Amino acid sequence: MTGSSIIARIKAQGRGPVARASVLSLVLRIASLGVGFLQAVLTGRLLGPEGYGQVAVVFSLSLVLATLSMGGANVLSVKEVARLNALEAFDRLHGFLRMTLLIGTGITLGFIALYLAVGMRFAPVGDLAIYVALLAPLLTLIHFGQSVMSGFGKVFMAQGPMLLLRPILLSSVLLAIWAAGLSIDPRAYIYVVIAAAGVAALVVGIAVIRKTALLRSTPPVKVHFGQWLHEAAPLYVTGIAVLALNEINTLMLGWWAGPQETGLFQPVARISLLLTMGLQTVSIRFGPRVAELYAQGEHARVEDISHKAAIAATAVAVAVTFGLILFAPFILGLFGQAFLQSASALWWVVAAQILTCATGLVIPLLNMSGHGRSALLPQITGVAVNIALGSLLIPTHGAVGAAMSMLGAMIVVNLMMLLAVRRHLGFSPDLISALRAGGTKRG
Repeated sequence: MTGSSIIARIKAQGRGPVARASVLSLVLRIASLGVGFLQAVLTGRLLGPEGYGQVAVVFSLSLVLATLSMGGANVLSVKEVARLNALEAFDRLHGFLRMTLLIGTGITLGFIALYLAVGMRFAPVGDLAIYVALLAPLLTLIHFGQSVMSGFGKVFMAQGPMLLLRPILLSSVLLAIWAAGLSIDPRAYIYVVIAAAGVAALVVGIAVIRKTALLRSTPPVKVHFGQWLHEAAPLYVTGIAVLALNEINTLMLGWWAGPQETGLFQPVARISLLLTMGLQTVSIRFGPRVAELYAQGEHARVEDISHKAAIAATAVAVAVTFGLILFAPFILGLFGQAFLQSASALWWVVAAQILTCATGLVIPLLNMSGHGRSALLPQITGVAVNIALGSLLIPTHGAVGAAMSMLGAMIVVNLMMLLAVRRHLGFSPDLISALRAGGTKRG
């Protein structure tokens, strides 16, 4: 490959709406990772491994309950808002949002009631379990609102409240407590988390109301519940499976290894976010863009931006890995000396995340192109593999066993998803295929 072709490829990566939006997304995620890392370090120092493990389980349970409550509305909203807005079908968009809000509210209330009646009794955090019912609805509102803003292409409001505002508020309080030499217990910590989430939910709610103000003057087209459910169901199950893959190890550690090992795993999970920064940065505009291009019949451009996304995501992951090789002990030591024993778990998670980035943005491709049902089997299989491996490894190996289970699940999921994309879309979005294709078309 000549020097001029390399330069041309680099220039191509910076063109197009996905690339432009990714620049802003990258800035937001770098800031979020910085603030989030500060939050994690302060949490580790103020609560220790055991306290960190307790609040981590509460947050994981809240995310699970929030995902169940969304009923697939978050992913469906990204797809439908982007598609209908591109087609200027504002009456249909008004009807879709009205139906989604109605259904989402009902599902949320139902799952909160079910959790209070049954699920709270089985949570592995004792009397802290009640706070899940307070935090989960706020997370539901934040994620749904950000999905709507993502569909409209509003990158900042699609990420800012959850990624930046919430951790800034939480970190500010924790930093003040630490600087003053005070202490905080897990219960008080969760109070601060709920307050920060409440502010973020208010901000994103106001943003959605303002953005959709003009739609309210357009008579809505009625959306039938059966049609909505048909579209949302596969996205719902896929979303649950994706979340399960992300959170199942924290929950399994909480059940089978106790809060100490759960806490030791949290810095590893936090650091691993650095590796997927490129993937997440691109995906915020990638999904809506795929929906727009498919609605307009531009299938070749979908392949092009998919290849660019794989190159960008893997490049970031590899760069971060080299940094971790040099500084991992120092970074883990920031959380406290007790967390240094997490180092052996880190490299299993690093391998899992690099594999995920190199596979490409397979889930958004399937969801936004109308093949979301094909993502179900890989995700469900991955959860089953993770649980099976975790049941064998976590009771004896703790945090390291959780990391090994994650890698095994990721290998299965990514290979199956890659095959599904090739079968339905006729191309491979992975890194090797991207390098072969050249990636020099404008996205």
